[in-house]
Amino acid sequence: MGTSLFKDGSTVYLVIQAGIAGLRNSNRLITQFFSTGIPKLEIVLNRFEPRTMGVAEDQITKALTRPAQWKIPNDFSAVQRMQTTAIPLALEDSPISRLIRQMARTACGLPAIPEKRTGFSLKSFSRGFSSKASAPRMSRR
Repeated sequence: MGTSLFKDGSTVYLVIQAGIAGLRNSNRLITQFFSTGIPKLEIVLNRFEPRTMGVAEDQITKALTRPAQWKIPNDFSAVQRMQTTAIPLALEDSPISRLIRQMARTACGLPAIPEKRTGFSLKSFSRGFSSKASAPRMSRR
């Protein structure tokens, strides 16, 4: 019965947290239902924090027999804000919401949105300065 759950899907997303029990159970699931590659399986690591996980990414890849395609960051403050304000994560601008929007675009076959650059650059400063300098000025009376 288990294989009939997955056979009609074009892509199945396996969402896990990178703990020993989760990796072991996910490995069993992958071995049993996804060894042929049909349907396509994408691994989603939830609450991903590379520095404090206790399990290295290469160990996760080895345990799951494939790399994780998606790594949802562990952004407790954004999730807590969503829970207390009832504003969906998708309407916020946070690392989690940006990744979820990217996953949705990919699932729909849309191209990735390039990440915005942050920080100061002289090029953007000069562009903004030159547009202000070339704008017509109103004279004061």
